[in-house]
Amino acid sequence: MKNVNLAGKIAGYFIDSQLTVLTMAFALLAGVVALLVTPREENPQIVVPAANVFVKYPGANALEVEEHISKPLEALLWELPGVEEVHSVSADSLSIVFVRFYVGESKEDSLIRLYDKIMSNLDIKPETASQPIIKPVDVDDVPIVAVTLSSKTKDEGELKAIADDVLDYLRRIPGTANPHIKGGAKRQVNVTFDPEKLAQYGLSSAQIANAIQMSNSNLPVGDFAQSGLLNYVETGDFLRTAEDVA
Repeated sequence: MKNVNLAGKIAGYFIDSQLTVLTMAFALLAGVVALLVTPREENPQIVVPAANVFVKYPGANALEVEEHISKPLEALLWELPGVEEVHSVSADSLSIVFVRFYVGESKEDSLIRLYDKIMSNLDIKPETASQPIIKPVDVDDVPIVAVTLSSKTKDEGELKAIADDVLDYLRRIPGTANPHIKGGAKRQVNVTFDPEKLAQYGLSSAQIANAIQMSNSNLPVGDFAQSGLLNYVETGDFLRTAEDVA
């Protein structure tokens, strides 16, 4: 063999050498040992502390929520030790700020630091904003199966009612955890006030709202015995239709 470079000489040496077989056998044995002694788990339990912070700011648009709630809260959370990521979502009247700590940080200590930081700086939010709600996020809360309901003939309210029935069946499946519904329109009754009639009757919108709330109740008032039977008496009823509210 003439004009063989260094790589060719090395390859020729290992082709003819008995060390090649020994090296391959050693590598195979090392691989088997590594396979046997390396810990394995299908779903490794890692600790990733994270939380969502919800703040309501009634009457403010998304830009105002971002400037007065989201940005100051983001800056505040970045001051916490061990924080890896902070981002926010601003909508009309609502701010959601997500904070995630580094992998391996203590979940309890991280959440305590987060709670203390927010509670000790409540003065940075506007007076009309609600108190922050802190909801921890678990890495195991990632949905495995998402079922989407759609229809060309049913509206959002009807789809929401169907989704509620589907959710009841999903809860009965063994091994399911935390099934929930996202989206859909909830049933509600909108009440529009006539300012002139309110002024005529000397009423305010808050008084009407309180009256509706008091009417939407069903309370036990007592019981009495008759013909050997014990009868329970209740007063009021829940509002179920727009006509009931009217």
